[in-house]
Amino acid sequence: MDVIKIFSYEVKVEWFITTLVAISGIIIGIVVPILRQVVLENNKRKERIKKSYRVVWKKSSKLKPEDIFGKDSYRYKEDVPYCYSEIDETIKNKILNRQNILIIGSPLAGKTRTMYQNLRELEKKYYILIPSDGIKLDSIIIPSLKFSKLRRKVIILDNLQNFLEREKPEKKETAIEEFISKLSKKNIRIIASCRSGFEFDILKNKISVLSIIGKLENIIKIPKLERDEAEEIVKKKWKQDSLSRLFDGTIGSLILPLEEMRRRFVNAVMYEKNTLIALKMLYTSGVYGKRGLFSTDRVKLLCSTGNLRVSEEDFTRGLDNLKGKEFIEIESYDEIRVRDAYLEKIVISRHRNDFQIFNNVISTFKKDPEALFLCGNRAYNIGLVDIEKSNYLEVSINAYREALRVYTLKKFPIDYASTQNNLGRIYKILAGVKDKEENCTTAIDAFKEALKVRTYDMFPIDYAATQNNLGIAYGTLAEVKDKEENCITAIDAFKEALKVRTPEKFLIDYAATQNNLGIAYGTLAEVKDKEENCITAIDAFKEALKAYTKSDYPLENKRLKGIIEDLKKMF
Repeated sequence: MDVIKIFSYEVKVEWFITTLVAISGIIIGIVVPILRQVVLENNKRKERIKKSYRVVWKKSSKLKPEDIFGKDSYRYKEDVPYCYSEIDETIKNKILNRQNILIIGSPLAGKTRTMYQNLRELEKKYYILIPSDGIKLDSIIIPSLKFSKLRRKVIILDNLQNFLEREKPEKKETAIEEFISKLSKKNIRIIASCRSGFEFDILKNKISVLSIIGKLENIIKIPKLERDEAEEIVKKKWKQDSLSRLFDGTIGSLILPLEEMRRRFVNAVMYEKNTLIALKMLYTSGVYGKRGLFSTDRVKLLCSTGNLRVSEEDFTRGLDNLKGKEFIEIESYDEIRVRDAYLEKIVISRHRNDFQIFNNVISTFKKDPEALFLCGNRAYNIGLVDIEKSNYLEVSINAYREALRVYTLKKFPIDYASTQNNLGRIYKILAGVKDKEENCTTAIDAFKEALKVRTYDMFPIDYAATQNNLGIAYGTLAEVKDKEENCITAIDAFKEALKVRTPEKFLIDYAATQNNLGIAYGTLAEVKDKEENCITAIDAFKEALKAYTKSDYPLENKRLKGIIEDLKKMF
């Protein structure tokens, strides 16, 4: 009996151990892959953050020139003292009061140096975040920071217009706003810079600048140096005898050897000048890559055509000479860096105007659809703000049309769709300038071509953007033709966009489309079911107000509320 009991006990123990081992194996089999996946995702996140930023939460007092100037750290001169002005105290106070700031100024005005100097001198401790060159805002991850709620946090967006250039045209209006919304939720303040003039006009045209900085008084313009002040700087601080003849009121024109570089350009041999002119042509037409690097092959091709006519041997020799004369840097075998100040202020083109440059570039790169696409984008951006709007938009259309000779639906469907979508956007804008019916119809055709690729299942975000554009085009067409029919079609397109643009995932996009939907219903109310459609329009505008709050978007909030009140009076 005792033996049986012992045997039974041993069996139970063995069964228990076996069961425990089996259960442990199952648990390990489940947990280990999960842990492995968590570690993998964490490593991927760290890698993305590493690629996205060159500075991650560094103390402001510890900033170094290369942190904020990046690859362009050559612009920082240690032996050149910072020239303080009345804006420095304003900048510091706004940072301490946790306000967003946009610093604008002409090329060489010292925007980056101003940000660097003021951050370094802050009395209180700030943690700084600086994105890498070439990063897209719609794909960026905001890294975490220990005790984040207790920290003062700032992100630096130097040359803000460049961040927009990297986004798809249909995303430019919302990418920056979505990014800023993320920053706001994490209580991260923005210090941004932008060139005054054309670039700032583009920024204002693409997005509401107030969505970035909050108030107009948070736009700080770097003042021009008066000539007598500049003379005092070069004589007393820098021990120079006289002021450069190329002084243009900026600190950079005192620092950079512009006069010497002008002399070198004038005395350069023809093939060196023509190489620089080719670089200027690419610069003017926007055909360059991330961080402003120029493709050597494109420069070479441009040099071999038109009235430049640089031989292959002279081109190679010219690059070496221009590097020795400090005009360019050879970044790699196939990339060239050149200071934009030299291209703008030193290199003199023989072209009559920019239109001639654009047309020459388009004709030269007929087999290079990427170059044509970039050229079309630049002409499109200029067309948004330039007084000769329709002329630049026509140039853009020409570039995109040429690109579509290569970007066919069959061989390059994604590029085909992007180009068609861009064409539609241009014709939509042209419709506001001339030939409304014809241009709206052409825009609609282009958007429909894009939707052959940009389907809801395959590319939902692009699908929504194009449907939104399609709705706007139909809404504009309704102003001159078949109002009821085209308004209904516009409404259908906006509803398709809203299948993707939900307030939970894309609040700003959602609000923009709801705003468009409200306009369409308001227009439809003019010809059908006035009260019902006015009420529906009001509901759409109220949905838009969920994003366009009084605190974040005061002007847009006021506009929408005014429209709602006007609609209420209609029934």
